[in-house]
Amino acid sequence: KGAKDYAEKALALLKEPNCRQSESRTYLLAYGFIMHWSSPIEVSISGLLDGYYMGIATGDTKCTSWNKFLYLNIVVMTGRGSLEDIVDDFENDVKQMVEWNQLKPSTSTIILWQLVLNLMGHSENTVILTGKAMDQDKLLQESLETKNGLFRLRLSAYRLYAAFIFDEYEIAMEQLEESNMHKGTLQKAIPGTFMVKNMYFHCALTCISMAQ
Repeated sequence: KGAKDYAEKALALLKEPNCRQSESRTYLLAYGFIMHWSSPIEVSISGLLDGYYMGIATGDTKCTSWNKFLYLNIVVMTGRGSLEDIVDDFENDVKQMVEWNQLKPSTSTIILWQLVLNLMGHSENTVILTGKAMDQDKLLQESLETKNGLFRLRLSAYRLYAAFIFDEYEIAMEQLEESNMHKGTLQKAIPGTFMVKNMYFHCALTCISMAQ
């Protein structure tokens, strides 16, 4: 509740003069990390989308990109839209992020894009994130070479999600254990985001399924 109060105060301050350049970042922090804990998820969805358009208007390409990724992530994970309706937008979003040289959000969006393709049956193996959007092994190798643990963790989290959806519980458990999600690695890497509680939920379901 305390975080929500501060977020609401920050959003209210945007009405003051000379705050326009901070709009997209403020929306990102408020709706990407705070509001979904205590408000209906639709509030965060609309807020992140507003933050995306605000960033475009002000030229804040970093926050624009993260707003769009977090928006897409919530839409996919909560089923607040048909996958068929959003899958074609991913290619344009990724292209724009790459043009802006926003590597982290663009790569995160690519992984999510491939997850959507897998969920729609557009991959050779439903629990391996390789297809039109990306090559799982190539991304893993690149993340090791660049020592980017965030990409590996996000890849494991989405693979766990796909494995659970397709009843591949042993593979889901492998992802949980390999990335130490049960030891708080997600919370440390991406604190406060909707992805944290969503993945912990699926980690718990995976453990229950394995125990049966």
